[in-house]
Amino acid sequence: MSPFTERITHPAMTPPMQSGGVQQHKRAVIAAALLSALFIIVLLSSLSPLIYAQDLPPIRYSSTSNILTIGRPYLPLIQGEAPFVTNPSHPDAPKLAITLPQLYEWTTANGQPDLLRNTGNGLWEIAVNIDVEDTAQLDLTAASGVKAVRLISRPEASYNLIADGGTLNIDGIKLYSWDNTPGVDSYDETFLTKEGVMQTRSFLAALYGGRMEIKNAEIMYLGHEELNDRVGYGKGEPSGLAWRLRPPGTNNPTSGPKGSIINSKVHHNYFGMYSYEAAGLEIRNSEFYGHYYYGLDPHDYSFGFVVADNIIHNNG
Repeated sequence: MSPFTERITHPAMTPPMQSGGVQQHKRAVIAAALLSALFIIVLLSSLSPLIYAQDLPPIRYSSTSNILTIGRPYLPLIQGEAPFVTNPSHPDAPKLAITLPQLYEWTTANGQPDLLRNTGNGLWEIAVNIDVEDTAQLDLTAASGVKAVRLISRPEASYNLIADGGTLNIDGIKLYSWDNTPGVDSYDETFLTKEGVMQTRSFLAALYGGRMEIKNAEIMYLGHEELNDRVGYGKGEPSGLAWRLRPPGTNNPTSGPKGSIINSKVHHNYFGMYSYEAAGLEIRNSEFYGHYYYGLDPHDYSFGFVVADNIIHNNG
């Protein structure tokens, strides 16, 4: 009989339970209840609001896709997260932050020492796609000891940073693509389609209501030309710096990707910046130059922009 099958007996056939048996039965019932309660507590802890979670967001790595995922989606059944399922970049949305050095500790402790590389003097190399989901924030900041970040970007492999509902926070650093092919060892300057074959180059994007903040930074040599059958050119997502798409299931304009470029230099990308369905981007006191196409390209259904006190020249 299956342990989950209830045994049904006729009352007349059930032998009387002795007093000791009654006490033993009660203890068994209480123990089962306590175990059930403990199970529920553990389950709720794993799905609870972030205030009950660990100091760092959950991290997982897929060797098949070479994607390092930080955080998880907000869950509609969790009271503290439900309001942000369709607006993950809302200012009140709870995030757990992690720095690049902390992420490096995780990759080395989990047998993946080659994904991130600390070359010394604050210079880091990233050789993995990083996907930051709703509950997380990745800090690439001078305050965490980072001075510059190279995104490894070769003809056969380029790596991207994506705020997939989560937050990319870049402050006080340089960030750029880097072709470490022997004999090259320089910025990746291969980004235009050749004979119908796309030449990928690393890029940054805030997607599905994600947030990307860029302050006091220098961002350069990112993005590539993308072709598709419908229009002959791409959707802007891999163009360099992109804010694109509301979360699935919502048409609320305020739920679009958010962020800023403030007091920064952005140069030699495919596009300087691109947006689609973005909400309230702020671009101030920055310089955009040397881009293959547009300096700024705020595209369809983007609204609430503030663009002020910038220098934009020698683009496209």
